[in-house]
Amino acid sequence: MQLADVNLQSSREAEDGVLAAVLYNSIPEEQYSRIDKASAWIQTPKAFYYKKTREIWQTIIAMQKDKIPIDPITLLERMNDTGRGDNDLKYYLIDLQCPSGEMIGHYARIVRERYIQREIKQSALKLVQSTEGNHEAIQDVLAQHHKLIQESQSFSPDRTQSIQQIATSAKKLILEGGNVIPFGMAALDASAGGGTRGEVSVWAGRPGHGKTTLMVNATANLIRQGYKVLFFNREMTNPEMVKKFFVLEAQGALSYERVRMGNLLEHELPALDRAETIFNEKYKDNLIMVDDVREIDETMRIIRRVNADVVISDYVQVEKSGDGKKEKRHELDDIMQEYKWTAKETNSHIMIVSQLNRELERRIDPIPRLSDLAEAGTIEQIAEFVGFVFYGYNFDSDIYEENASQIIVGKARYGKVGRYTIGYNGDKCAFYGTPKEALANGAGQTTLLT
Repeated sequence: MQLADVNLQSSREAEDGVLAAVLYNSIPEEQYSRIDKASAWIQTPKAFYYKKTREIWQTIIAMQKDKIPIDPITLLERMNDTGRGDNDLKYYLIDLQCPSGEMIGHYARIVRERYIQREIKQSALKLVQSTEGNHEAIQDVLAQHHKLIQESQSFSPDRTQSIQQIATSAKKLILEGGNVIPFGMAALDASAGGGTRGEVSVWAGRPGHGKTTLMVNATANLIRQGYKVLFFNREMTNPEMVKKFFVLEAQGALSYERVRMGNLLEHELPALDRAETIFNEKYKDNLIMVDDVREIDETMRIIRRVNADVVISDYVQVEKSGDGKKEKRHELDDIMQEYKWTAKETNSHIMIVSQLNRELERRIDPIPRLSDLAEAGTIEQIAEFVGFVFYGYNFDSDIYEENASQIIVGKARYGKVGRYTIGYNGDKCAFYGTPKEALANGAGQTTLLT
């Protein structure tokens, strides 16, 4: 995709975001506040590249000035009255995706940036053409071009904060219980207490060691605590992933192997119905699942739009960045950097699932270490926390217990490294507090750590 196409796509999404954030808020005071916040960036309707969005913005400004209620229906009527409405406009308003209202400043800034970029391009063409004119004409065009360059460099608002503002924010976090989201699983929380908002954690392991199942268990506990979770399924489809949730919520009454193959026994059918009912009720409001996004740019747009507390990406090595011409390690560096900055921007915690290099399987000691991470340097540097899932039974069934797994903390910026032995039963899609507890619950009573 050409750079111009990327900029136009970015302009369209930002313009849609500004309009949706205004139109889909029924509280006039908040609406007017959002309009003012966006207007401070946009400054002129010409900043909107598309005629339709430009006309909508002009109508919104006029409605605000006349103190007319602003909603999609009233807006459509107003634009019909002025000859600007049509069926395309009606469907455009219906299809608008409503982002978080707090994002309107971000979208408005992009609208302004893209406008200035277009103006600079046009000014540069004029500058080239003016070289055939007289000196005075050249100076006028050059002065205007220089003005645009200065604006491009300086229109961003001051991002600095006073020491008092920072101190107030820190104290508020302390009094409100900190900035940590507990995973709700003892082994995951033992090192650092959970995941820090604005930070990235990495969870790695070899295939078949339960990485995805661990994310399913963590999601169930996060949802139970009232957190909103955005889950990117890149290895599985959404329905295949939900099978794991069904088995987990069945609390031992279903076999994942039979659920996956679709050959349930007669006595398991009622358990499947109950699991579906539990899943629909428990997860309907706070779990969003996406299984058809591979590009990092689209991933970031979804994260900003959903505004979840926790984002899970399973798994990072299959994601793509840019045009795909970079070496994998450089591509992964771009991806990890995007996750890091987006976590800060959205105040979310992002859990990234990663594969490990095959070399560890050739070692006498197969315990994972940081150097086993695929493209280890990039992942280790950016993540605040790196945890490994190790199911030793897959390596040596004579040494390791079948119902035991290990959570190995390789890096903890705010905690301590170490190993934690827990219970595991892959056929029940469940982790337990201890191997003994897993063995005792083979037929299943309670499957989640609390």
